[in-house]
Amino acid sequence: PPPPPSMPPAAAAAEELEIQMTPVLERMGNDVHPSASAFPDVEAGNGAAKRGIFGSSGNGGGKSNIICPDSPASSGYGGEQIELNLDEIAPGLEQSDGGEVVTKDLSDSGSSRKKKKCMILITAMLLIAAILGTVLGVTLGKENANKASAADGTGEAAGELVTAEDVDATGEDGDGEEEEGDREVPSSTTMQPTDTTPQPTESPRTPPAAEGYEPSDPPAPAPSDPIAVVNEDTALAVLKRNLPVESYTGVSLDTPQNAALGWVLDSDTFEYDWEGLAQDPPEENAELDFMQRYVGATLYYVLDGANWRNNSQWLSGADICEWYGVVCFGEQVVAEEGDGSDGGRRVQNEGAITSLQLVDNKLIGWLPPDIVAFTALEHLELHRNKVYGEIPPSLYEMTSLKTLFLDENRFVGPLSSEIGNLVLLEKLTLSENKMSGEIPTEVGMLEKLTMFWLYNNENMVGPFPSEIGNLVNMKSIAFFNTGLTGPVPTTLSNLQSLEVFKVENCNLSGDGYMSLYDIPTLKVLGVAGNKFLTGTLDGIGKLAKLEELYLGETNMGGPLPEELGQLSNLKTLKSPETAFTGAIPASWGNLKSLEELDFSQNQLTGALATELGQLTKLVKLELYENDLTGALPDTIGNWANIEEVFLYSNGLTGALPD
Repeated sequence: PPPPPSMPPAAAAAEELEIQMTPVLERMGNDVHPSASAFPDVEAGNGAAKRGIFGSSGNGGGKSNIICPDSPASSGYGGEQIELNLDEIAPGLEQSDGGEVVTKDLSDSGSSRKKKKCMILITAMLLIAAILGTVLGVTLGKENANKASAADGTGEAAGELVTAEDVDATGEDGDGEEEEGDREVPSSTTMQPTDTTPQPTESPRTPPAAEGYEPSDPPAPAPSDPIAVVNEDTALAVLKRNLPVESYTGVSLDTPQNAALGWVLDSDTFEYDWEGLAQDPPEENAELDFMQRYVGATLYYVLDGANWRNNSQWLSGADICEWYGVVCFGEQVVAEEGDGSDGGRRVQNEGAITSLQLVDNKLIGWLPPDIVAFTALEHLELHRNKVYGEIPPSLYEMTSLKTLFLDENRFVGPLSSEIGNLVLLEKLTLSENKMSGEIPTEVGMLEKLTMFWLYNNENMVGPFPSEIGNLVNMKSIAFFNTGLTGPVPTTLSNLQSLEVFKVENCNLSGDGYMSLYDIPTLKVLGVAGNKFLTGTLDGIGKLAKLEELYLGETNMGGPLPEELGQLSNLKTLKSPETAFTGAIPASWGNLKSLEELDFSQNQLTGALATELGQLTKLVKLELYENDLTGALPDTIGNWANIEEVFLYSNGLTGALPD
């Protein structure tokens, strides 16, 4: 908007005169004699003082003075005079007395009536002076405007009046600026439209000062221009549409979510489609871009991204698919011939994040519920970090997940029954955390699950769910070092693709694990450390692919079976502190891949068969504290890779070969 017109110089002078003279007249009327400091412009004389009103002398050459009695001055009181010089009040005007000094002496000391007349006369003269000054100012302004018009040839008046003093001092505009017609229009950086939108007293995007949370840049203040306000309103509407309630509430508080929004609105150089976001509903790709970058920034702030091992491209203007650990996929739909389209278009999932892999990357913090906004995420791999807290409920809504690796962190709390929602899940690892509670039976709904690891969560208790027997695609189960109790369900025999089953050091009981002998794909079987387990090795010969067998510290027993010698792929056979009896079968000499054999602290009897000398890959042999007898066979000299042999507390005789 254009600036308001300035006050004419003469009018301004009259106004200033009125402001200065009002207290003088009031004091004179009350017969008050202020100190000389109240009259900074008074010049001291020999009993007389003069106070100039308008400036230099005029054309008349004479003086017309008004003398009032008892007027204040710098030198004292009494017979002093104030002379009002009419030549100074109205320069250039002809005096009525022909240039003579007209002096009207009102000095009648002590007469209040004379004082009042003097005041009235002064006031009248001041009003006349003001009127004359106004006329004079207008006249001079017109003359100066004509001069300026003649100088530049335009004939247009200046935007502001130019006073006589300005002309006298500089010969042109006194302020040295260009006239209005020559000025450039102010740029948008110096003249902004007035913003009438109410603003908060503080910025709604102030980052928290919490430990482990340091934004990469200080947040910008709240937007002050209408476009920024509209963008923020649009952003908040999109966040409300996509975020869990607890996350959206945090956007307006001192939280990492707040800082993430500030980064998106104030610092991110990525070009957002704000018009597409403002639609109802938002345009799909515009919403995808906005939400993914917002959630990415939230993860960065929550998980101490500034101190990651690798944070390349994070919080940069680059496409989010270029950020370290982020994998996206695109899809191009080719139009059918003759359908009138341009031959292809971008579809919803182009550029969508499908994998977030930040393994062993020094992440410290909690997993925010905002991550649910990664709607196309299939693989979330955050293992070997320091992520703590409970698994957010929103994670169980991420129905596109196929891989969830959260092991080797500091998660606490139970595994929710909502895990059954993740019907596409194929791999789930929550091992080496501090989780508690029972395994929900709803895991039986995850029919695509092939890997399920919960080991080293000592506070996970309760029964082994029989519903796991429904997971016919399962390949690996690892629940060791947990608090599971009760029997191993026989329904596990349905898992005909199972390769690994490890439940060591739990509180399991019974012989239900023997149902696993019917799974020909099994490679690793570990049930050691469950002192209430019972059963035998009968039927184990069907595990043709078995490579590792751990049975120690259980209540298993019975004679050692000949059929075990059929397991030609077996590398490790360990069953210390169990109740097996009888001699070691000669058929075990066929275990040509065996590297470790441990049946210490059992009830074995008899002599060592010479066929055991065929175990040429054997590295460690432990048979101590049994009832073995007889001479050591010479064939043990074929154990070229042997490193450790423990045979004490038996009845064996003979010498070990060199």
